[in-house]
Parts: sequence; C-alpha cells; structure tokens
Amino acid sequence: MKRFYFKYILLFCFILLLGKAQAQYYYLDRGLAEVHLGVAVPFFDFGSYRDLEVAHYANLGINAGAGISYFYSRFVAVEFDVNFNSNNVNTSKLADAYRRSDSINNISATVNSGSFTGFSGVGGLRFDLPVNDQFSFVFKMMAGLSGIHKPAATINLLTISGPERIVETTDTQIMFAFYSVAGGRVKITDNLDVNLMISYIGSKVNFDYTRNKVPVHVTDHLGVIMVNAGVGYSF
Repeated sequence: MKRFYFKYILLFCFILLLGKAQAQYYYLDRGLAEVHLGVAVPFFDFGSYRDLEVAHYANLGINAGAGISYFYSRFVAVEFDVNFNSNNVNTSKLADAYRRSDSINNISATVNSGSFTGFSGVGGLRFDLPVNDQFSFVFKMMAGLSGIHKPAATINLLTISGPERIVETTDTQIMFAFYSVAGGRVKITDNLDVNLMISYIGSKVNFDYTRNKVPVHVTDHLGVIMVNAGVGYSF
C-alpha cells in the first residue's frame, strides 16, 4: 500500500511539472461534461479461470459512464465520475471446471448464471496537459465507493450416482476503491471534444452467500480495466 501511495505522489509531481511547462491558455473557470462507452476487461481474480468461484469466470463486458468537472486552474480540475459495468459469466468454462473437479464421478455439467454488475461513484483531480491547441493528455486520480453484484448461479451435475444440483444465491458488496485514468482528448470546437481513455478500478471484495443453503464467505481481488471512447462538452 505504501508503494501505491508513493507512485501516486510521483505521478502527481510529474503532472504538475508538465503542466507548468505549457505556456498556452487552455481551460480556466469552465465546466466540462463527458459521457463514454466501451469495454470492461476483468482483471486479477475477476475472470482468472481458476477454482470453482463464479467470479473467476467473468467474460469481457461493457462499460458506460459519465463525468463532470470544473477547471479551477488552467490544467487542473475537480471531477466526479460515475460508471456502470456488466460482465456475463462464461458458463461453458465454469461447467467444464466442475466436471473436471471430480472426473471419476462427474459425467457432465451445465451452469445457469446471470451477469456481474458493477457501479461506482468517485471524485478527485483531473489533469489536462495540452500538447497543442487541439490535443491534450488526460490523467485522473480519484477515489470513492464501488459496488459489485454477484449473480445467482445453478450448477447441474450428472454423476455416476445420479443428478446433483448446486444453487448459489446472490450478494452485493460496496467498498472503498481507487480509480485511475489515462488517455487523451481532441478538441473539435471550442465546446466539443472527443476522447479515448483507459481506466482501472478494483478492490478486495468479501462475498457472503449460500451454496445449497450452506453459508459461504469468499474474498477475491476483483478489478476492471475499462477502455472507452467518449464525447465532452465544455460550458
């Protein structure tokens, strides 16, 4: 954790130095509203394809979000972002993992499951570092609340002793998380721009649910890398 904070401080200092190196006027005393859409790539334990946890079989998903910021200096703004992610479950790979978990007794397996959904609301600093009058690099360092909903799942096993069914319930957890963004944006007009951003949010999640009415507690490090394209309007 100390290394994480140290990297943040170094990045902050680097951004400030770059910002001071720019001589041109960019934004000052203006607001910026943005919307974006893209893909949500599962990271760490999320989508790791190991063990028999449903979260480990998350697929590539979608991300949508929006943000609003206010530039109180030429290159620095305070910003608030909201995001929504949805990642379905690779049921065929999870079913195969259950079948192989006891290959002597298990003949086949099928899995029915909903999608993982994630949501977040974060706030922090945004740095716009213009290269010229049209293009600028963008960095964000933010933190806030992140939530993830685990779907219910039903696993149907056919064993040499007969059919078996495993039923997992849902769970929703909300936790504190850091949110980091890097990318760039291109000005189309004085008020309109387009952007491409890569962002990350993640945290350790403690799921509490039941499997065939037996309480289960699982701790996973679930992260999501988001690659988005968006548009912004300054006012």
